[in-house]
Amino acid sequence: MDFDDLPLPSKPTSTGKTGFFALPMTTPMSSTSSKPGPYLLAYRQHHLAVLPLCLHLRSSPSPSSTLSLLFPTPTALPKQAEVLLSLLLFLSPGIQPLRDWGFLRQALLSAADRFDSACLVAFEKADSRSDEEGMRDAAESSWKVWEAGGGKRDQWECGRVWVEKREVFYETSKWDPMENIM
Repeated sequence: MDFDDLPLPSKPTSTGKTGFFALPMTTPMSSTSSKPGPYLLAYRQHHLAVLPLCLHLRSSPSPSSTLSLLFPTPTALPKQAEVLLSLLLFLSPGIQPLRDWGFLRQALLSAADRFDSACLVAFEKADSRSDEEGMRDAAESSWKVWEAGGGKRDQWECGRVWVEKREVFYETSKWDPMENIM
């Protein structure tokens, strides 16, 4: 930005005004002459879709009941993660879409912690059945919500369990590391 052309109190302009009042007046576009842009329309659509879910966050007495209110019917973990991720991004400090967004975000973070526990249980069950797809769904769902909630990578419990359960990381008798060197 070039500050030489900016009218400052020490540099009067030809209009006789000084400072930022010397800037030329711009007229805002009238609201009838242009349609809302695609970003405003997308935000408005998302805001209206997420608003009913915020009512559940306000009225829920506990994190487990929040998940029950958000997902009254059995819902797959990836779909739950999608909804929670959407809510976490919506109720963020950068957007602050509602007056009580901070309270709602805290309630949502508690529910997200509960969701992470549910993902861990689902991961354990899938592991006991040797269901790699189920393990992947549980881990991906957990990670999306954990990361969006501001969780630190080294504190992610589902990831820690996954590393502990993968024999490939600690079974050295099956693998020859020298084969990786050419």
